[in-house]
Amino acid sequence: MRARFVLSLMLAAALPGCASTWHDPDNQSSGSSGNTFLAVVGTPFLIAFKIPFCVASVVVAAPLAGVTGLSPDPDSRETQQALGDGVAQNCGAPWVLSP
Repeated sequence: MRARFVLSLMLAAALPGCASTWHDPDNQSSGSSGNTFLAVVGTPFLIAFKIPFCVASVVVAAPLAGVTGLSPDPDSRETQQALGDGVAQNCGAPWVLSP
């Protein structure tokens, strides 16, 4: 059961790589092999760092959004929008480094 969960998690982590843009190998400059290498090696680190930041953003933003939803203040909608933008920035794309 645990192996199935780990496999599902690995597949979910690799899925954003399918949505990345395609780069034409004919248009690459001679110095881009280092950038490609860093993108390939750095992507797992990006994912490893991005997941905790995403979780922390949701943990902080969700209660704050709930509190602002209860207040009759006209600025509460702006606060909720700002919280949503922060979560989208920390949890959204890119999940893959591009060279």
